[in-house]
Amino acid sequence: MERQRDVRQLATEDSAKACGRAQSSFWPRPTALSGTQAWAAGAYTFGSDTGTLVESWNGTSWHEPSTPGPGLYVALLSIAAQSASDVWTVGFRASLTNPRILVQHWNGTKWEVVPSPSPSPHPDELQGVTVLSRTYAWAVGVSREQDPD
Repeated sequence: MERQRDVRQLATEDSAKACGRAQSSFWPRPTALSGTQAWAAGAYTFGSDTGTLVESWNGTSWHEPSTPGPGLYVALLSIAAQSASDVWTVGFRASLTNPRILVQHWNGTKWEVVPSPSPSPHPDELQGVTVLSRTYAWAVGVSREQDPD
């Protein structure tokens, strides 16, 4: 648990330096494989633009690999890593009115969007992910029924 708090503090302190384009950023749940391998995922805002933001820690500094940003409004809400070449993020992508599930995977070289179902016509988002093995992961989330009024 101590490592988790240290990574969160580092991500918060360094986010402004590491993401020069952002007016603000957030890091809901960083994850660490070791003291020299950690990941933080979230989102940044710049004016009216919002995009996905992932950074990796190498024990000395944060690095920002390019992430796909599908949709007009996107955010990553959780990240989990099995190894340096098997990292998963989950969150949502939206057109401001109807969030849909977003899943991304790091294969050690690049981030890719992974096709995933949004099970209802209502706003859906994944809020947590855990990776148990190279071929087995779980994600949890929520589907919100919109008020007809």
